[in-house]
Amino acid sequence: LVGDVDQLAPVGPGRVLDDLIASEAVPVTRLTTIFRQAARSLIVRAAHAVNHGEPPPTMPSDDGLRDFFLIERANPRAVFDEVVSLAAERLPRHYDLDAMADVQVLAPMYKGPVGIDAINAELRARLNPDGPAIPGTAFRLHDRVIQTKNNHEHQVMNGETSVLVHYDDDRDRALLATDDGRRVPLPVRDLDTFKLGFASSVHKAQGSQWRAVVVALSHGHHVMLTRNLVYTGLTRAAELLVLVAEPGTVMAAARRVEARARYTRLAGLVRA
Repeated sequence: LVGDVDQLAPVGPGRVLDDLIASEAVPVTRLTTIFRQAARSLIVRAAHAVNHGEPPPTMPSDDGLRDFFLIERANPRAVFDEVVSLAAERLPRHYDLDAMADVQVLAPMYKGPVGIDAINAELRARLNPDGPAIPGTAFRLHDRVIQTKNNHEHQVMNGETSVLVHYDDDRDRALLATDDGRRVPLPVRDLDTFKLGFASSVHKAQGSQWRAVVVALSHGHHVMLTRNLVYTGLTRAAELLVLVAEPGTVMAAARRVEARARYTRLAGLVRA
């Protein structure tokens, strides 16, 4: 088993990896050293700092990469506007990225002025205002979407993002271009397990990675702001990470470790 116990806990019951480690009955190797190549990345250093309850560094070392930026904005509206501008225009233009495939926005909650639903609506209006409607769905051709349940038949799993690139009216089928390069045809009725995916939750993003990630944090997210959540969000970025936050939210999250108890017997059973 390979995993990171500092990320968000599993959606389902139990904490299998934590319990196996706690049992002290199985060999465990912990990777704790940041080697020189990884240490050049501000993304890696920022994620490790947050995971230790410290402020993320914003200036690279002498030979480091400036691949992480922290932008503070005074109120929810300013955070929202900054996130949308970065994802739809500035990052794609400056870094030669595809706004539909390479950039992902992450936020802790669906509702509210800096919620996933509001960000999705605005990014769709900016990036796909004129896509033809796909009958029987809430989607337009060329929408970015995210799967919300595992579809084993078509191998599109919970949390995977893709773009609707074709609709066949005669056969009532849609074609997805997935972020891992596949082209997946599926019946339109199977789109009922998808949502707009320009922005997604950090929970849905766990296990995924994108070239560029914009993370939005607001005081309105306070019930969700934990070290585990922010650390998970920061580690979704492969090449570029921008954290847009209201003042105080980053450290409020970094100081608060997810502490909801899960009552399991696995560690005791393994020891036995």
